Amino acid sequence: MTYELTVTDNQMRVLEIALESYFRVRLGQFGDLANDIAGLTAIDMQNEEFDRRISKRNALKDALDSLYLFATPKGLLTQRSDDARTAQDIWAVIRHERYMDRPKELRSSWCTAADKPLLISDDPRVKELFDRARACIMGSTGNFTTITHDMIVYLENEENLRQMYAKKSEDGWNALIAQYQDKMLDKVFPAPEVRKEPLEQYQGKYVILDEIRYPANQFMGVTGEYIWVGKRSTGMYFVEIDTRRWLGPYEAVKRYRRLVDTTMMEVDKWTILGEITDITMEIPEAGEKKVGGPVYAPIVEPVALYVPGHVLGIYDRESEKSGYFVGEDEVAAIKEGWYTEKSIPEDVTPERLVEIFRQAIKEKNYDLYAECIQEERRQNPTQESLLLYHWDLHQERFHGEYVHAEVVPEATKITVVKGYDDNNGLDSYFLSAEDQKSIAARYGDKVEYASVQTVSFDKNGKQLGSPVRRNLIRTNGGRWYVRDYEIRF
Repeated sequence: MTYELTVTDNQMRVLEIALESYFRVRLGQFGDLANDIAGLTAIDMQNEEFDRRISKRNALKDALDSLYLFATPKGLLTQRSDDARTAQDIWAVIRHERYMDRPKELRSSWCTAADKPLLISDDPRVKELFDRARACIMGSTGNFTTITHDMIVYLENEENLRQMYAKKSEDGWNALIAQYQDKMLDKVFPAPEVRKEPLEQYQGKYVILDEIRYPANQFMGVTGEYIWVGKRSTGMYFVEIDTRRWLGPYEAVKRYRRLVDTTMMEVDKWTILGEITDITMEIPEAGEKKVGGPVYAPIVEPVALYVPGHVLGIYDRESEKSGYFVGEDEVAAIKEGWYTEKSIPEDVTPERLVEIFRQAIKEKNYDLYAECIQEERRQNPTQESLLLYHWDLHQERFHGEYVHAEVVPEATKITVVKGYDDNNGLDSYFLSAEDQKSIAARYGDKVEYASVQTVSFDKNGKQLGSPVRRNLIRTNGGRWYVRDYEIRF
C-alpha cells in the first residue's frame, strides 16, 4: 500500500527535522536532541544565559551518551535498524528536494544538502521515492534518457561482424600471398632502377605495398592517375587507380564500409597486392603546379586491396562490379537475424515510419532505408548517389555523435498542402459524405505533409542540441514516405 501526502513548505521542514531527530537518536547521536532540550536553538549567543545552557546541554549529552553505551549490547552499537535506515533515506530525499526548490542564487554547493541522496535502506517504498527524486534531479541538469542495451545493440552487432570479416579477410589475404608467392619480386625496396634494369626483369612480377596513403598520396599525371609509394632515395612505385583493377576492389571496400563496418571511415592506410605492368615518368605531386623533378617508376596494377583488421577487396574481371570483398555474398544472410525492422506496413503512421527509418540506418539495412524514402527522390543515378552519400553521413553520426533518437509523438503535425481537406470541421458538419466526395474530385490529388519531431541522445543519455523536425509525405491517403531524408536526427 502506498500513500500520497500533500504538505506545506513549513510542514515539510518539520518532517525533515523529525526524521533526522529519529534516526540520529537510534544511532546514539544525541547532540541535536540535547541542544533542543537545553533551549540552545531559541537563544541569542550573546545572551548571558547562553553559557549556563551550554553547561546543561553538555551534562545532558554526556548522560545520554553514557546511558546509551550502558544499555546497548556491544554488537549493536554500530548497527542501524531498518526503520532508522528508512527514516534516513526519506530525510535525505526531502532535504535535497527542499534545497533544489530554493532560488539558484540561494543554493550553495558547499552545503551537504546539495549532494544527491544515497539509498541506504532496502524498503521498496523508499527506493521508489529515491528513484522519483533522482529523475527530478537528472531532469534539472538537462534532458536525459536511459540508454538501454536495445538502443545500442547495433554497435555490438557491428563489432562482432567486423571481427568475423577481419578473420575472413586475413585468411583470404594469406591464401592470395601463397597463390602469388612464386611470382613475387624478390625485394620491394629499393625499387627497381627502371632506367638501368631491363623491363623484362620485373614486368609481370607481383609486389606487396604496405601503408599506402590514400587519398593523401594520390596525384594526376600525364599518363594517368596514380598513388605514389616510396621515396626518391629508395625508389618509387606508381599504383594505377584509374582502371577497373583499382576501381573494382576499391568500390567493394566501400560497399563493405556501408554494409558492415563504419569504422572504415577512419582508415587512410592500405595494403596492396599488385602486378608490375609497365614503367612511366611522372612528377608525384598533387595539383596543377608541380615544382619537383620527374621520377621514373614501375606502374603497379592492383590485384587486391587489404585493410588489416577490416576487409579484403579483390579484383574480378568477370564480375559486373569488377570486384568483391571476401564474404560479400554472405552479409545479407548474417545480418537478417539482427534486423528489428524488416518491412513497412501500408498503414504505417508518420511516427512509426521515422522509427523504422532510424532502425534501418542503425542496423545498416540499406534496402529498407531506401524503401522509407519518397519514390520521386530515388529514381535516377544522381538521386541514388545522393542516397548513398547521406547514408554515409547518417552512419557516421550514429557512430560518432549520437547513439539513439526518440520520436516525440505529441509534436507531430499533419497538414494538407494540396487537394481537399476532409478534416475541415465545418464541411463535416454541413456536408454529406457524397458532397465531400464530389468536392474532393474537383480538387484533384490530395497531398499531405507530416512533420515529425525527434530528439537525439549520446552514449551517456544526454540530449544533443535541439529537437529536429523531419517532413513526410503521402498522396491520396496512401502510404507515408520520408521526404527530407538528408536531415540529421
